[in-house]
Amino acid sequence: MYSIIIKNGTIIDGSGKEKHQADLGIKDDLIAKIKPKINAKAEQVIDATGLYVCPGFIDIFNHSDDYWTLFTHSGQESLLYQGITTILGGNAGSSLAPLINAQVIENIRKWANINEVMVNWQKMSEYLSELNRRKLSLNYATLVGYETLCRGLTGNTIRSLDAKEITALIFVLQDALKQGSFGLSNGLSFSYANLINQNSLVEILKATAKNNGFYSVHIRGEKEEFLPSIKNAIDVASQSKVSLEINHLKVLGPENWSQMDEALNLINQANRAGVKVNFDVYPYTVTGSSLMVLLPDWLAEGNNHTILNRLDDPIVRMRAIKEMGSMPYDYGKVIIAQAKQTSFVGKTINQIAENESCSPEQAVINILLANEGHVIVFIDVLSEDNLKKTLAHPLSLVATDGTGYNSSFGKNGLLVHPRSFGAFPRVLSKYVREKEILSWEQGIAKMTSLPAQKIGFKKRGLLAIGNFADVVIFNPRTIQDRATFDNPFQYATGVEYLLINGQATIEKGKHNSRAVGRVLVKK
Repeated sequence: MYSIIIKNGTIIDGSGKEKHQADLGIKDDLIAKIKPKINAKAEQVIDATGLYVCPGFIDIFNHSDDYWTLFTHSGQESLLYQGITTILGGNAGSSLAPLINAQVIENIRKWANINEVMVNWQKMSEYLSELNRRKLSLNYATLVGYETLCRGLTGNTIRSLDAKEITALIFVLQDALKQGSFGLSNGLSFSYANLINQNSLVEILKATAKNNGFYSVHIRGEKEEFLPSIKNAIDVASQSKVSLEINHLKVLGPENWSQMDEALNLINQANRAGVKVNFDVYPYTVTGSSLMVLLPDWLAEGNNHTILNRLDDPIVRMRAIKEMGSMPYDYGKVIIAQAKQTSFVGKTINQIAENESCSPEQAVINILLANEGHVIVFIDVLSEDNLKKTLAHPLSLVATDGTGYNSSFGKNGLLVHPRSFGAFPRVLSKYVREKEILSWEQGIAKMTSLPAQKIGFKKRGLLAIGNFADVVIFNPRTIQDRATFDNPFQYATGVEYLLINGQATIEKGKHNSRAVGRVLVKK
């Protein structure tokens, strides 16, 4: 007897092969049979007539852990309603383990009050055990964050590591990889990683590859430094023989958009030369970033405390305002999304400057000082043509670069990027169904088997006998993102059923609040 039989659906198995009609039988947490007709008894029968039956979607670039919502909003509904069954955390250099000392956790917290969370772990194994104890709404795996390791060795002092510290870092990294993490992440545009010596990075990545991990990197620069940053990432991957994932491949500003073709050429050449390079994409032309990205590079170096101290100097402010005046930002398209002083939220820099009778550049500095540097903005600065090119590229994967929330999160007066509520359905509705940039089979593969292969998941990402029953059943005519920049807290529509490890968590389009996810560890 089957636990669940899904009947009369159109199977898209995640491999990229052509869709076909079939029934799918599940026993406990595994797929037991796929054939044109299954005539057997089951505890539950799901009629999938007119619906697509696919592997659950895998989000390879997610921030639910380092934004703490994995703990504070454990339902993760904004992701579930997209059809996401598995997330990979520990991205962009920040993981919640291993913690070399107790102060690290304070330094890597972002937009949550971690007083709500009892941090009772240090080792990676202890962290994963704590998550298992808490019961997850979806499957979770993690990378090891380079910045987390660095902070554990240097504290708040931003400096290069010496040879002994690199050796210690590699030891802790290898230990975490053996305890179940899937690789190393790095945010090269951030303060600690920005100082890393390339030879040291290669040694660290050799240790990652030796332990069958991959390297996920937020590249150093996405403006005029874009191509050198791509070349550098490929170079260290080539030298260390590590599999490379470039995060949210994008180039900022119309004056730099033409660099994307050459970047894709570099990635193609690297793969032909035997370097395993992929990249992820989110389907929006508006970024979500710290307001500090609008500061000159020399001013934005270091941590918040260092930057704010510089901004207290009137001479520094004058120099910054002058240089910012020549930068190519349209301040009418820069919207405050999150700030300690919520009166700024939803307004553009131009609107705030007008209210304060100052220049937009001065307004940027005023806002940072008034909010202790903790300001997130939306910036409309990406190319739609480049987005189409990257989505259509055979080496691209779909990701949210987002966080799991519930719809009530908006009551706190903040905005979040709509990708947290709509990235995957937006790809399927806008770029598959409407624009036909991808076929259904291609689009689904970028959300399932391809990220599973990149990460190193076993028995996930494909609808195949013996694989875990992570299954999304959606209506191809109605799947749609609803989240907007003005009102992001709207769940996507079209997912009729969502099964995680053989248990339904969305039924007839409604979340049933079951916590059926698992912590996934590398073996």
